[in-house]
Amino acid sequence: MRRGTYLLLTVWPLAGLAQDCDVALTAQAAPGTISVHYSAPCAPYAPVSVTYGPVTFGEETGVDGQLDLTLPALSGVTTVRVQTGSAAHDLTLPPVADAQRFVALVLPGDDAGAELSADATQGQKFGFPGRAPQAWLLPVSAGALPVLSLPITGSTCGRRVALDLVDGRKGPRQQLEVTMPACSREGEVLHLPLVPAGG
Repeated sequence: MRRGTYLLLTVWPLAGLAQDCDVALTAQAAPGTISVHYSAPCAPYAPVSVTYGPVTFGEETGVDGQLDLTLPALSGVTTVRVQTGSAAHDLTLPPVADAQRFVALVLPGDDAGAELSADATQGQKFGFPGRAPQAWLLPVSAGALPVLSLPITGSTCGRRVALDLVDGRKGPRQQLEVTMPACSREGEVLHLPLVPAGG
C-alpha cells in the first residue's frame, strides 16, 4: 500500500477584505462655488446622471467609484441629485455666498463642437465625454449677453442641432433648434445671442 502525503491548510479570515459598498453624497460650500463629492466604491466607471437645479448632465465615476465636481453657486439652486440606474441620491446644498444669476445651455452628448462665451464671463462645461447630455452653466452679470458659438465643420454643416436653454430667473426651459449653414461655409463660426423669452 502506498502512503500518501497530506498537507493540512488552515485558512484564517482576513479582516478588512470585505469592501464597503455604501454610497455617499456630500457637499462643501465656498464663496461662489459648491464642491460635490459622490462616492460609490463598488461602482467604478459607472455612468451617472447629475441634476443641479434645472440642469441635468451625464458623468462617470472613476476607477475607485468616486466623482468630484466643482459647481458654480447659482441663485435659487439649493439641491443636487446624483442618479445611477434606478438609485437616486438627493442632497440639500449648504448656503453659499456670492450665488449668481445664470443661463444654462443643455446639449446632446454629441454637442457639435459648441462653445459658450458671454462678454468677459466664460461658461463652465459639465458632462463626461460621450455621456449625454452635456451642459454649460453660465453665470451672467448685469448687461452681459451670453452667446452660443457653433463651429461649422464637416460633421456639423447642414445639420440641425437641438438645444435646451434655461434662464435661472424664469425656470421653464426653452427648446431651441439651430439649422447649421451649408458646408460651403465650413471653417466659419455661427454666433447666436442667447436671449431668454421675455428678454
